[in-house]
Amino acid sequence: GGGDIPAKIPNKPTKYRLFIANLPQGLNDAGLYEAFLPFGTVEEARVLRDIETGQSRRMAYVSFKKMTEMDEALEEMNESTICAKAPGSNGPPVCTKMEVHEAKPQKQTW
Repeated sequence: GGGDIPAKIPNKPTKYRLFIANLPQGLNDAGLYEAFLPFGTVEEARVLRDIETGQSRRMAYVSFKKMTEMDEALEEMNESTICAKAPGSNGPPVCTKMEVHEAKPQKQTW
């Protein structure tokens, strides 16, 4: 019989992950990272983009090192305003009210 210790998976997604919706179109990964950095160690900040156009889908994932950091960010950032300049625009930043949720791990369907 084999050992009970599971193999270490490199780059395994953190379990302390938030899903953010209703982001301004112009917000990029760096802006997202900076917005959530005050809450702790951000391991990933990724704006979801359309595969065809590269346009932001106005949704993102942010992962934290610790559960306490994720909880605090969820508490503080849900329904708070975030601003970013529209892509290619010199106009004023566009501001939206974020919807922040805990990202549920994807369930296996088999």
